[in-house]
Amino acid sequence: MRKQLYIITTLFLFGYSLSMAQDNNPFILKTPTDWRYEKIDLPLDFAPSINYNGFEELRFAPGMFDREAEKYFTYVFVISIEEVVILSKQKT
Repeated sequence: MRKQLYIITTLFLFGYSLSMAQDNNPFILKTPTDWRYEKIDLPLDFAPSINYNGFEELRFAPGMFDREAEKYFTYVFVISIEEVVILSKQKT
């Protein structure tokens, strides 16, 4: 399960341009104005087996992709899913 979550998170962060929908009105996350905002609508075209409706909001700190920056790889994200989802720990 942990490996699947890592893969899903990685797809969200690095595959966002495949189905990105820009919106300049953050709905959930409140961050400083110099943080870059992105929104990804669900379901995702590149991950059809993840069949949820909703969206993901991301905020990237200035210097997010600059290895020399103090805030290198600093970001926050939240996923809003419209359906009621019951998560459980499943042994594999």
